[in-house]
Amino acid sequence: MDLYKMSEATQMAKAALEIEIMGEPISRHAEHISRKLVVDVWQQAPALFGGKQGGRPHGISVAAAALALGVRSFSAESDGHSACYTAMGLVLRDIERNQSRYKMANPDFVLVRIAQDAFLEFGQGKIGGDWASAMGFES
Repeated sequence: MDLYKMSEATQMAKAALEIEIMGEPISRHAEHISRKLVVDVWQQAPALFGGKQGGRPHGISVAAAALALGVRSFSAESDGHSACYTAMGLVLRDIERNQSRYKMANPDFVLVRIAQDAFLEFGQGKIGGDWASAMGFES
């Protein structure tokens, strides 16, 4: 395990979970949730995260995949699900806007796609109509 990369991804997921919406953080358990999700997602594909499939992924793409795991792990009605879903949307928006800054490799695109698929799957019905513009994504 690459503890530096895990720590980087954990901090990015935690930062997204700590963003305040209407004066309240998305999650009051950001540190615990982010650490657990990064460890869990890392254990699901250690070769991918270890760089054996085309380089090591950037922390932001690991954070996106970890939050996608959170969306899939928490029950749909729970605060954890909502927190992970909102944070994942913010991370995906950041990736879209700043992709050149992150210098992404093949593993990053795999992880981002996993997060995008989860965002779309769980977003249908959560945000009526044009969900992409509602979350600030370019059409």
